[in-house]
Amino acid sequence: MGRVVRPCSLLAAEGSSDGSDGAAAANADDNDSDNSDEKLHEKDNRSFSSLEVLRPELLQSLERLGHKTMTTIQKKSLPLALAGKDVIGKAKTGSGKTAAFGLALLQKIDLTMDNRRGRPQAIVLSPTRELAQQLVTSIRTLATSMNGLRVVALTGGMPSRDQRAGLKLGAHVVVATPGRCLQLLEDGCLHMVVVSTLVMDEADTLLDMGFEEEVNRILHFLPSSSHNEKEGNRRCYQTLLFSATWGNRVEQLSKRVQHQPEMVSDGVVSQNQKDIQASASSTAAAQVDRSLLHQSALLFTGNDDNARLAALSHVLATSNNIAATKNGSSSSSCIIFCETRAQCNSVSDFLRVRGVSALPLHGELEQNDREKTLVRFRNKTCRILVATNVASRGLDVDGVGLVICYELNKDVDVHVHRVGRTARAESLGEAVSLVSASSVEGRKGGSEIQRLDAIDEAFGGESIPRNMHKQKKGNEEDDDLKEKGWAADWSTLLVMGGRKDKIRPGDVLGAISSDNVGIEGADVGKIEVMDRRTWVAVRTSVAKKAAEGLGKSKIKKRKFRVHLIDS
Repeated sequence: MGRVVRPCSLLAAEGSSDGSDGAAAANADDNDSDNSDEKLHEKDNRSFSSLEVLRPELLQSLERLGHKTMTTIQKKSLPLALAGKDVIGKAKTGSGKTAAFGLALLQKIDLTMDNRRGRPQAIVLSPTRELAQQLVTSIRTLATSMNGLRVVALTGGMPSRDQRAGLKLGAHVVVATPGRCLQLLEDGCLHMVVVSTLVMDEADTLLDMGFEEEVNRILHFLPSSSHNEKEGNRRCYQTLLFSATWGNRVEQLSKRVQHQPEMVSDGVVSQNQKDIQASASSTAAAQVDRSLLHQSALLFTGNDDNARLAALSHVLATSNNIAATKNGSSSSSCIIFCETRAQCNSVSDFLRVRGVSALPLHGELEQNDREKTLVRFRNKTCRILVATNVASRGLDVDGVGLVICYELNKDVDVHVHRVGRTARAESLGEAVSLVSASSVEGRKGGSEIQRLDAIDEAFGGESIPRNMHKQKKGNEEDDDLKEKGWAADWSTLLVMGGRKDKIRPGDVLGAISSDNVGIEGADVGKIEVMDRRTWVAVRTSVAKKAAEGLGKSKIKKRKFRVHLIDS
């Protein structure tokens, strides 16, 4: 993954820095000086500049990105991590944890060390390819002032040849899925002898997806403890483990890999293992910000697909289609979560027939197709993503205002992570679950009403509002969803050149807005530069002109093939 023309705010994308403390201090009553001083002190404690040990290059990057204030999880975890302690991080989705562990691992990087021949100084394990690519982009963005730093992604679904070549040239940081990481370790292309930081992101998902054996085998490659007379045995590396939920398996993983870890969360800091065990029973539901998320359930009669699709149409036709934020901005993307790949395909086909810009995302897709789908969803040329659980964890896409659970999963945690794709970064969000009131026993056990009751219980017994859908007769159901605002006004161009061709977003923007092409800047959206490809969002009304003109123009004194992606 690479850079975009408007670099995503790591704090805004994962939990905006909240300036409310400073604002409150500024507006406090002049006579209440003690209260004002406390709030100003709190603001100082939350600023990145208060981290005096943070290397200047990282402070420069944060300043360039406009990041001044730490989120809660960053404030609690960064001082511990920068002090070299092992950390367990628990936080609601959109908390800013990627920036927290990204800054911590970059702090320890020695740019003078020879990292060629597969000897990275930091390794981040990620459960999915999509999340791994996002992490690469985020870490690169944080390290823009660290000249010469290289971050390499090692993921399945892509040829390993380029990844092996990247390791041979040298990588300071490796972000990997467990399977590909283990493969390259066993092949001797990747070595952990100088690893100083190991990060396990979404640790609960790593285990839930069946990677426990791979993770355990990877741990055997870590450098052994060193010994000196004063300190005795001392581990050579630091471990940062982040997880949205804390069950027994994650706890056992922490015990195997971490040494006297400190647990931090949006709540309190647990100082010892006893406190960690006491907090293990906390539900994942606590990680969703319910002040921002509006949940509801739409009940319908019947068990057939037609009744469920009619309910889906009703939700899309009646949704206000806006995710409002505190600063008044809005966006209108939607994710529909399905239980099976076949369900994904049929739902996306159903929507496209009705004028909706919708694409499926599931494990059967080739990696290039998955990448193309996610790019189009991020740049708003695809308005609705119809996905299996592959997208319910880790993916951080700005502006998802609506999540629809097409069918409830039997696992409450899965539901929590699904609805957690919206109401992120101080934005309001809506989540609607479609529930058959007629079902007796669902696909994976238990009626859908029973599953809904279990979700209510997980959220502290507070019942999710339930509405009844009365299906219209004949052809009266809402069929033309295009008129309801779910068609895309933007199209995607694919430029067959990328970061390795020295292309930057500004180069593409300059070429497409030049006199030779003649596209106004207002008609150009997000530009995302990857290693070998660049994706450009342009208004559909000028898409053909832009593709033809850009294909005939030069970018960085070279011509590149340009394709208009329309399916």
